[in-house]
Amino acid sequence: MRVLSAVPLLAAAVSAKVYFQEDFNDADWESRWVVPTKWKSESELGTWSHTAGKWYGDEDDKGIQTGPDARFFGLSAKMPDAINNKGKDLVISYSVKMEDRVGFLFWS
Repeated sequence: MRVLSAVPLLAAAVSAKVYFQEDFNDADWESRWVVPTKWKSESELGTWSHTAGKWYGDEDDKGIQTGPDARFFGLSAKMPDAINNKGKDLVISYSVKMEDRVGFLFWS
């Protein structure tokens, strides 16, 4: 019974506000994101494509993919609201799915 009574306290301690979330699950993602062009020449920049990738559980669950290899990639999006995290932790989370082994010398 002691364990169950602690659960509501833990849930309250880990609540957080999400300031920005992007799932890239619609074809309109390009209107929300900007590719910076002033930091590298166009010949050095890679491209972004909207795809589910080689392996997926749901073909409609898409993300963005970089290509070709050995290029520079950058994207930025405007935050809907200003963030003030003074005295608070800021957590940035993202996921990456590696489909190719190219460029990783430690891979066996």
